[in-house]
Amino acid sequence: MGARGYQRVTLDVDFMITETDYEKIKPLILAMGYIEVARTPVAAKLRAETKGLLDIDFIFVEIETFQAIQKECKIEIFQDAEFLVPKPEYLIALKLHAIKQQPTIRELKDLNDIVELIKANGINISSESFKSLCLKFGTPDLKFPTFDKLLPPPKKVSIEAYLAFIVWNLSNMDPEELKRQLARRPLPAGKRFTL
Repeated sequence: MGARGYQRVTLDVDFMITETDYEKIKPLILAMGYIEVARTPVAAKLRAETKGLLDIDFIFVEIETFQAIQKECKIEIFQDAEFLVPKPEYLIALKLHAIKQQPTIRELKDLNDIVELIKANGINISSESFKSLCLKFGTPDLKFPTFDKLLPPPKKVSIEAYLAFIVWNLSNMDPEELKRQLARRPLPAGKRFTL
């Protein structure tokens, strides 16, 4: 996210990888001071036992999806290491996919991330390509989450209206409550992301 113009406070780093490649590098990562604390068919979460290391989430994708995304990645340098960073549209697609798989758990954090990626990268949300991306990876009808009494009763709305409302709602939420909700974020589940 930071490489695509949106910095947020986070205590982990996410990597996209095939499950086969994850199994190959897992012993090396464990030897560096990590433990695998959770695993689903679509992801693995590793916690750092060594101070100074960030926790790592690995998102599993099929090789065809990985190769398609890799072709359009941008190389970013962070602390003298090169990383391939997906284009913003792929990050948005991943977040929409996560929301579709676990809507009640993922909406708050992921929709805010989507809004920030849109703003930071000047993405035209009225474009046909953006609408197609939302329909392919998200759901045609999103529902309002419930945040105490701030929101009206759940109802179906357009994606554009929903994103605008999330921005408004997050600006009215107590920052400490937002941190608590983000800290309870579980490991992804459901179907794997595919292009």
